[in-house]
Amino acid sequence: MSKITVTIQISKARVLDEVAKTTEYIGSKAVNKEDPDAYERIAVTDANREQLDRYWMESCSEVTKMLDHWVTSVRSQMLSHHPEISSAYDYKVVLGLPTNWNSAYESVLKELVMSYMVNMIVAKWLLLTNKNDAQEHATLASGAQRQIMQVLLIRKRPAPRKTGVVDDGLWHRADVWHRDEPW
Repeated sequence: MSKITVTIQISKARVLDEVAKTTEYIGSKAVNKEDPDAYERIAVTDANREQLDRYWMESCSEVTKMLDHWVTSVRSQMLSHHPEISSAYDYKVVLGLPTNWNSAYESVLKELVMSYMVNMIVAKWLLLTNKNDAQEHATLASGAQRQIMQVLLIRKRPAPRKTGVVDDGLWHRADVWHRDEPW
């Protein structure tokens, strides 16, 4: 049976940039009289790179596990061997989906995987730095996971059967036979 090939490629740099933006926003909103150092504690910095690298690898593994039924190949590769460019990793997964899968949802699928990875990493980071907001991002990641599975199960509507003229003067449409002459 033939399959539709869908390639999802996620840039580690893009994911970690979104994680940084999100944690900076959460940190800036958390600053108050009782917690004046919230921004420095919550916002991701270069000093936290090793921890985020671990969360990145975990998120790649979780996406692969989630998509396991459709995965034909997976790769998480380092694009540069320079330590100062350690965020230059890409995650690439190739899916073999049924031919009746609605490929109009391919871009939606890619964005949902990206959203899942960002929210999962943010939730794990917030468990260490600000537990009050961790559950919200875990819920967002869980919602993205459900939406990914829903998108993968969307199918095209079957094409209507072709109708045509039959040699005996009868034509067929929707399992009802008609004569060419009026009654």
